[in-house]
Amino acid sequence: MQFDTFISHASEDKDEVARPLAQKLQELGATVWLDEFELTLGDSLRRKIDEGLAQSRFGVVVLSPSFFAKEWPNKELDALVAREDGRGKVILPVWHKISSDDVVAYSPLLAGKLAVTTSLGIDNVASQICRVVIGHEPPTDNKCERYPQTESKPIVQSLTGRLITARSERELQKLRYEVDQQLAQSPHAPDLRMLRDDVHRALTAGPVMASPPSSIRRLTWLVRRRPALAVIAIAFAAALLAGLFYVISQW
Repeated sequence: MQFDTFISHASEDKDEVARPLAQKLQELGATVWLDEFELTLGDSLRRKIDEGLAQSRFGVVVLSPSFFAKEWPNKELDALVAREDGRGKVILPVWHKISSDDVVAYSPLLAGKLAVTTSLGIDNVASQICRVVIGHEPPTDNKCERYPQTESKPIVQSLTGRLITARSERELQKLRYEVDQQLAQSPHAPDLRMLRDDVHRALTAGPVMASPPSSIRRLTWLVRRRPALAVIAIAFAAALLAGLFYVISQW
């Protein structure tokens, strides 16, 4: 059986976070691997967890003081990191009773990932996870039905490039209009919804954020928010430089 997500957690966080989160995700229509849902008397703990990790598309990692202190949850995290290295986004961090400084001290790699915190409530955490593992946020009927994925990737890449190079509030306003137009045609495309949020944040940040950032800030933003597009941009820049050096060498 394939699962939408595996919940990695310390046993101390099961009652307060892991179990209610798993139950809420199931209510929303997601399939969840949680140890107490899948393990039965006599099962091999290691083997069953290995199976759960292998059969889950995403891994929700409940980061907490207890998680940091325990060996077994860290082994699960290592397995998820290994999977992510080969296939893109897998780890979905949930912060529980910790700060960004705590995460940086534990793992700078995880600190660079956008996370959701339990301080906003389990329902909010489940909604954010549902947005990723199902493909969109839960609609008003509180069910995460699985909508077919749209072919929006090339459009999103083009619009994202314009967001990075936007020089004025007018450009951002125009970009927001175009994103809304695309969302009207593909209302459940997660990349478009995230891009709309990015444009909104750029607009509300005011003139300072709307002005062109430095090249380093642009590249950093691109790597964090759109890694696939960043690879394309870097490859294009490298090819351009190689061509320039070749022309110079022929003079």
